[in-house]
Amino acid sequence: MLSRGINLFGQIVLVPVFATAWGAAGYGEWVALTAMASYLNYSGVGLAPTVRADMAMEHARGDHEGMRRTFQSAATLILVSSATVSLGFWLGNAVAPFGSLLHFKFLDRLSVTIILACFAVQIPFNLLNGIFYSAIASTGRFALTNRIDAGKQAVEFSSIIFLVSVVHARPSAMVMVYPVTAIVTFVINYSLVVFGPVPLINLPWSLDLFALRRLWRPIAGSLLLNFGYNGLVVQAPRIIIAMTIGPVAVAVYSVAAMLIRLARIPLEIPIIATLVEVSSAFGRGDMLAIHNILKRVSQITFWLALMGTPFLIFLGPFIVGIWTKGRIHLPTPLLIPLSLGTVLYALSVVGQEALLAANKITKASVWLIILAVPYIALCAVMSSTLNLLGTAIAVMLFEGSFGVLVIAVALDTFDVKRSELLSYIAPPSPSAAVRWLGRRFGKG
Repeated sequence: MLSRGINLFGQIVLVPVFATAWGAAGYGEWVALTAMASYLNYSGVGLAPTVRADMAMEHARGDHEGMRRTFQSAATLILVSSATVSLGFWLGNAVAPFGSLLHFKFLDRLSVTIILACFAVQIPFNLLNGIFYSAIASTGRFALTNRIDAGKQAVEFSSIIFLVSVVHARPSAMVMVYPVTAIVTFVINYSLVVFGPVPLINLPWSLDLFALRRLWRPIAGSLLLNFGYNGLVVQAPRIIIAMTIGPVAVAVYSVAAMLIRLARIPLEIPIIATLVEVSSAFGRGDMLAIHNILKRVSQITFWLALMGTPFLIFLGPFIVGIWTKGRIHLPTPLLIPLSLGTVLYALSVVGQEALLAANKITKASVWLIILAVPYIALCAVMSSTLNLLGTAIAVMLFEGSFGVLVIAVALDTFDVKRSELLSYIAPPSPSAAVRWLGRRFGKG
């Protein structure tokens, strides 16, 4: 998938660019300040996956009117909710300045205000883009959304690299790239939906409360999953570290987490490439097709993670040393629990994404909320006592616990017999895996 590849490349390049231009402390402050805003943009607040799955199932049944109602109701909901979140983000900084709360020294109050203003504009447009991507993908044009997103990211990354490395722009000037690319992408997506194969933007505009009532459980489940699992694993540790250890430690952990994230992107590609296929099969009630997809994806994902973990642990510090031009030192012990967490993640991500594709994630998300409170407490205590190693151990334990629960829910949802579970992690045939991936990538 092109967009995942460009995202991988861009994230690799941006870390040394930021760390070189702003130093470890400045980069740490940037990450701490933009953690929540960046996550809102990345996750789509959980609504986009639900809409994509529902519209794909309706498209498989030929229900174009149902697709229109779902799309228009979701777009209305996301516009209102995202504008509210952006306003709350802005007012929160006005009442209790984030820079003072997190003891910033590199970013002054005006810079913090400008950065948050840009993200407040970007968030609604990016979240609306997620809904439009879902609409386009549900009609069989997933490859097109992939290319649009890849183009957006390529322009975004190249502009940021130029501004920071060549123009030497500070964060408050560089950040203006984000709302501009979000608005331009929205215009492109809007045009594609207007002229698409299924009429979705015709009047009168519909806010179908029945559609929202029908979708509220998967929406809530997806929302909780995105703000819960990914938010707790990716962003919450950074905030806790900023408050318990300091900005430099945030930079070190962020680079370690980024390295792990980059290693996980290839693990996500096989299942993400089949999400619309899973949704359509679930809409038709074709469990056999779902079993075949999940078995092949699970085998590929698990063995990729297992084989890559030793390289990640032993080569990680060397890679980061080159990556950040020696400005950030990554201790090997920090990578051990994070790498083991990646193997646990490989076991659960297939079930997690498949549940999202079937709009059956709610039960797993409830378990997530139950785990959240003890995890946050454990993360805070271990960060205070064992520093970054404690944070990494807390994250690993959380991922392992939630992974077991996700797998159990997925087995029940898709009628997979527990006696067959070992076949899902059996070594795949390399040639068969390559052919299977090739067919899926050819579809998007």
